[in-house]
Amino acid sequence: MIWVSQVISAVHYMHVRGIVHRDLKLENIVIFPEEGIIKISDFGFAKSVSVDDGGLSETYCGSKSYSAPEILKGEPYNPYKSDVWSVGVIAFVIVTDCMPY
Repeated sequence: MIWVSQVISAVHYMHVRGIVHRDLKLENIVIFPEEGIIKISDFGFAKSVSVDDGGLSETYCGSKSYSAPEILKGEPYNPYKSDVWSVGVIAFVIVTDCMPY
């Protein structure tokens, strides 16, 4: 469970600085067991987004298995909330060792 906590902390760190990842998935979480830490990688779809503008994104980014339902439906989405959805999928996979669907 320490890994899940660190993923949540890392995403929170990005979000309070106005950065959304938009492709969070287990493959982009690098675990360093010797040090007891994780790092998030692959910021190719990352974007700086103002929390205040309330803007929705319409650009499809990420991996289907980790994407929020609104993205899969092709609807405008809040990229911060989408990252949080992806963190939920990552947490599920870490805890159960299988995809939620």
